[in-house]
Amino acid sequence: MNFKANSLYTVLVVTMTLFFFSCKDEKQPDKTGNTKEVQANKEALTETAADSSENYMAIVYRNTLNTITDINVTIKKKGTFVYYQAPLSKPTSGEIPKTTTLSGTWTKRDHWIVLTFNDKDVKANTIFIPSTSQEDHFKIIDDTTVEIDGNQKEIAILGIPCIKSIIR
Repeated sequence: MNFKANSLYTVLVVTMTLFFFSCKDEKQPDKTGNTKEVQANKEALTETAADSSENYMAIVYRNTLNTITDINVTIKKKGTFVYYQAPLSKPTSGEIPKTTTLSGTWTKRDHWIVLTFNDKDVKANTIFIPSTSQEDHFKIIDDTTVEIDGNQKEIAILGIPCIKSIIR
């Protein structure tokens, strides 16, 4: 084999090996010393209405394929949520990038998740901007309150599609 083919073969073998080992389950001891199964990949699992069961740590709506801003809403199991937004573009000379972090509480009504921001100056309609195809995915109740349809896999935040994930 020539040098290019040998290098390609080496890269292929290393990639396949990493892929194989990253997909297997690991054993990890818990605090009591017992061994329990833990998935190696702890990424969020996308599901539909599974959040009605109490078997999750958080529900996260996060943007994908967006080079403008990083957006996520993390709905924590204990009745609180955090909205986070930060620009992904580099600031012009000397500017500090402005991130926004807002928090609040949430409740559940049927399949609707009701978010209420703590900051009374927040305008929910400036954050939750429906695209024409997602008008029924959430409802603006008042300046600081929005209802999200928990059965939807995607909602628009700042007009940008955000995918729902369940973190177990």
